[in-house]
Amino acid sequence: MTTNEEELATKLGVPRSVLKGWRRGMVKGSDWMLEKGRVAFTAGGIRKLEEKLGLRQIPEGFYFTDKEYKRVRVKRNWPLNKRIVTCVDDEGAELTVRVRNNENFRPFLTNGEPMELTVRKDGDGWTLEGRGPRYAGRW
Repeated sequence: MTTNEEELATKLGVPRSVLKGWRRGMVKGSDWMLEKGRVAFTAGGIRKLEEKLGLRQIPEGFYFTDKEYKRVRVKRNWPLNKRIVTCVDDEGAELTVRVRNNENFRPFLTNGEPMELTVRKDGDGWTLEGRGPRYAGRW
């Protein structure tokens, strides 16, 4: 059983650069390994990281919690910040969603329907799940 370094950094609340620094003192193969070009920590490596962080007891299922997803509609894209889009959920609350590039996000599709996205909770904010639109207002 291994855990991806990016997910582990998020769940432990430390930057990846800190994990990378600690990884240099660990043994490749027994504490961490490369899986499909990504760094993954083994159970032994995770225990060593927990000791360094001072975590004593980890609740069951801590590393594999389900992610929270929402279906939202695009309200506006920001011309000055190409990485965010303002969206509205079903309850009318506005969310700021991080995207790769907001150039093709529009409030309405070319056929007149509202542009809907699936977003997931990512730390304090929301991130687009899946790919973005290929053309302006068109999937």
